[in-house]
Amino acid sequence: MRDFINEKLSEGVKVIRIPAGTYRLKSENRQHLVFRNLKGVHIDARGVKLICLDTTRAVTIDKCEDFTLEGLWIDYEPLPFTQGKIVKISDDKTVTEVEIFDGYPDSKEVEITPVKYEIFNPQTRDRRAWDTYPNKINVLSDKRFEVIRPYAEYIVRLASEQVWDHVVIEVKNIKNPVPHAIMLSGCKNVKLKGINLYAAIGFGYFEENCTATVYENCLLDRCPSEADVVKREFPRLRSGNADGFHSKYSQNGPILLNCKALYGGDDCVAISGRYFHCVSAKGNILRVATFLDKMNFDVGDEVEIFSPRTGALEYSKIKSIADAEPLTQEEFEYIKSSIFPRTAYKNLNIERQSIKVYSVELDAAPQKLDPESMICSVNKIGNGFKIIGGVYGKNMSRGLLLRTSNGLVKGVKIDRARMSGILCAPEIYWYGAGHSRSIRIENCEILAGMHPAICIYSMSLGNKFSPAGAHRNISIVGNRIRGYYEPLLFLSSIKDLSFFGNKITRDEEPYYENIFLPWPTSPYKFGWEGGDIFKTEYD
Repeated sequence: MRDFINEKLSEGVKVIRIPAGTYRLKSENRQHLVFRNLKGVHIDARGVKLICLDTTRAVTIDKCEDFTLEGLWIDYEPLPFTQGKIVKISDDKTVTEVEIFDGYPDSKEVEITPVKYEIFNPQTRDRRAWDTYPNKINVLSDKRFEVIRPYAEYIVRLASEQVWDHVVIEVKNIKNPVPHAIMLSGCKNVKLKGINLYAAIGFGYFEENCTATVYENCLLDRCPSEADVVKREFPRLRSGNADGFHSKYSQNGPILLNCKALYGGDDCVAISGRYFHCVSAKGNILRVATFLDKMNFDVGDEVEIFSPRTGALEYSKIKSIADAEPLTQEEFEYIKSSIFPRTAYKNLNIERQSIKVYSVELDAAPQKLDPESMICSVNKIGNGFKIIGGVYGKNMSRGLLLRTSNGLVKGVKIDRARMSGILCAPEIYWYGAGHSRSIRIENCEILAGMHPAICIYSMSLGNKFSPAGAHRNISIVGNRIRGYYEPLLFLSSIKDLSFFGNKITRDEEPYYENIFLPWPTSPYKFGWEGGDIFKTEYD
C-alpha cells in the first residue's frame, strides 16, 4: 500500500485511487502512512481497510495544502487497549484482579499499562464507576493481571465496581509509540471525508497549527462485532483511548460536518489554544516563559492576558517578539512552588535551563499584571469553527470542549457525555486557552450526563468567577435539553447572552449509576460564590 501510493506520488499523480481491499501494515518509523509536503493531492481510499499492526500512529499528514483523504477504514490488531472482567477485589478495594477475554490482546503480545483504566456494567455496557489511575500493574499470567491503586485516593475508597464487571485498559506492543491515530500538523485546507476509525492509541483525530481543516462524515466509534477483524468473546467497550477530535493552535476552523465520536476515553471534541506565563512586565514589554510547547505568537496577533488570581482579562496586540534573558532562579522558584503545583506540570521534573523566555512588545501596557498571569494568542485557538450535525457522547469526559470564538454549533446531538455536554471555559490546570466570544449553540439535542448540558464560566485560582464580559455574545437558541442532575445549565461571566426558545426537561432517574462527584470538576476546592450567575433548572 505504501509503495503503491509513493509510486503514484513520484509520477506526479494528483488523484490516487487505492485498490479496494484489506491491507495489514507494520509501521515504519512508528507510523503506518505518512503524507508530507503535498499540495492538491486527493487520496481516494473508498473500500480500503487499513489494519495497523503496531499500537502507534495510523496516519500522519504534515505540511500539506489542499489535500484530501477520503473513505479510509482504520482499525488496529492488536488493539491499543485490552478488555476483561474483574474476578477478585481486595477488601480495601486497592487491588483488582482482571481476567482478559478471549480475542483481546494479552501479556504475550502487549505491555499492559497503568493508563486509561475504566470499569463498565456488563448488562448496560456503560461506565459503572469514575475512572481511577493505577499506580502499578502486576502481570499474573498471560490472561490475568492485577491493578494496584492507592487507598489514599478518594474514588478508590468509594469504589462501586463489582466482581464480574468489565474493564478496559490501555496496552502497547512497541516501545515509545507515536501518539494519536490521525495527526495533522502545519496543514492548510485539508479535508478528511468518510473516514471510519475504530481504535486510537491517543486522540482519534488531532490537528496542530492548521488552517481551515474540514472533517466530513468522519467517525470514531466502537467497531461493530460483525465488522471486527477478530472474533472476540465480548464486543468492544471503547473506541479511542482519549479525545475524538482535538484541535490545537488552529487558525480559521476546524469544521466538523455530520461527524461522530462515541465511547471514547476523554472528550469527544476539544478546540483550544495554549496559555504561557507572563513572568514580568516593564510598561508594554512582557517577559513570557514557555515550557513543554513552543510559543506560537506572531507579530500582529491579538493576545488575551488572563489573571488566574482575579479572573480579570484584557486584550492587546503584538508589536514585536525577541529572545529574552533566561529565567532567574528567583523567578523559577516562584513558578515551581506557587504555580506548577496547581497545574499538570506538578509531577514533571522541569529544569530552569529548559524554559525559553521571550520579550513580547504589546501595543499597550497591561493595566495590571499578577505573578500568575497567563497570555495566549487569540488568533490560534480555533476561531471560526463550525460543528454542524453529527452525534457525540457516551464518553468519559466532555462532549464539546470549546475554548474558542466566532463559532457555530448547530443540529448536533450530544448523548450523555459523562461530564458537560458543551463546555466553554479556560482551564489553567492544562494551560488550556482561551475565553469565548460570539458563539451560537442552536437547535441541538443534549442529553446531560452528570454535569450540565451547557456550561460556560471562567474561574480564578482563588475560586471566584470572572466578572461578566470574560465571555461575550453567546447565543443559546432553540435547543432541547434533558437530564437528571441540577443544574442542567450553568452560565456565568457572560456579557450579551441570548437565551430563548430552549426546552428543558428534568429526568426522574439518573442515567449514570456511579457516585456523583461535585461539579464542576477542578483541582481546587471552591464554593459557588461570586460572579454573575445565570442558572436555570427547568422551565
